[in-house]
Amino acid sequence: MSDKPKRRFWQIHLSTAIVMMFTAGGLMWINLRPVLDDTYGDALFYERGFPFAMNDANQGWQTSLDWTKPKNMAYVGKMRESMPSGFEGNWFVFPACWNAVIAMAAIGCIAVFWEGLLRRREDGKL
Repeated sequence: MSDKPKRRFWQIHLSTAIVMMFTAGGLMWINLRPVLDDTYGDALFYERGFPFAMNDANQGWQTSLDWTKPKNMAYVGKMRESMPSGFEGNWFVFPACWNAVIAMAAIGCIAVFWEGLLRRREDGKL
């Protein structure tokens, strides 16, 4: 019997793709779930994003505040009287880009680590 041919450098194993998929799903969940940041009167303020806050939204009545639009704001949505979801609130471009870069780096590190373990096992070194 002949041995199976070795996989090329750029080919990944199915289990590596599955681990990368679950890692990406977990990072998306961490980044998009609203987290209570602060309260002010009857208003609740939520943030989205990890490690950098890329969205601010609020729920409830808010007294009038002196508020100016930040320079890097990408989108300003309407606020509702329920838990913020979707594109409500203020979305910021630069923190969202940094979160995406950090997520891709984490997924790449997981892929290299997992694929290294699998290739060592295939070579009989593990």
